[in-house]
Amino acid sequence: MSESRLREIADQWIEALGGPIYHIAGSLSGSGHLPVEGSDLDIWIAIESDIGLARFPGIKHIVEHDGNFYRLLTIDGYVVDVNFRPANEINTSLVAPVYSPLSEEEGRQLAARLAVVVAAVPSIFRRKEFESALFQLDLLRIELVKLMYMNDQRVYAQQYKHFSEIFNDEQLSHILLTYPESTETWYHLRSAYQRMIENIADELRHLAGLEASAEFDTYLLVMRRVGASL
Repeated sequence: MSESRLREIADQWIEALGGPIYHIAGSLSGSGHLPVEGSDLDIWIAIESDIGLARFPGIKHIVEHDGNFYRLLTIDGYVVDVNFRPANEINTSLVAPVYSPLSEEEGRQLAARLAVVVAAVPSIFRRKEFESALFQLDLLRIELVKLMYMNDQRVYAQQYKHFSEIFNDEQLSHILLTYPESTETWYHLRSAYQRMIENIADELRHLAGLEASAEFDTYLLVMRRVGASL
């Protein structure tokens, strides 16, 4: 779909909603700003009162509705977030969810859980469950990305369509290197797992406030020993 068509769709939404718009972002907006979440169009609009859904053009489904927030799936297949706020709140309401750092106990529990998940990997290799190994690798990649979000002090999955803008080249390489060069051989799969486990251990190590825990260090050691044993 052309940029002009995307802009046309966005303009239809803006015109239909009415009221002064004080923030617009997302790939459909042409603004160059990233959305707060993962929508194609993120609109914040000042209103005098709740206008309901009468003005929403091209709705397919209301995916979420919480007070004056609507997440909509349009007939064109786009996700549109619409946030209605009273005009007197426009200076304070545009606030992205704030990341809450892990406590030492939460960090220990996270490291323990991931150590258990990683410790289960060798049995998949011993049983030659190739498809299971591919599936588990995908699950671990999600855990790796969650850790990357934590280390950047971001709420997980915010702006997930914009990794190239929220992560640096080194971080992106950590993701790319966890994909096996071939999904047909155990050799390439083993190498991808070893990179994955090392990256997860590194991300855990860098989480603020967790370096001093001896028990935490033990979990990291277990992970690295598992990676070396594959």
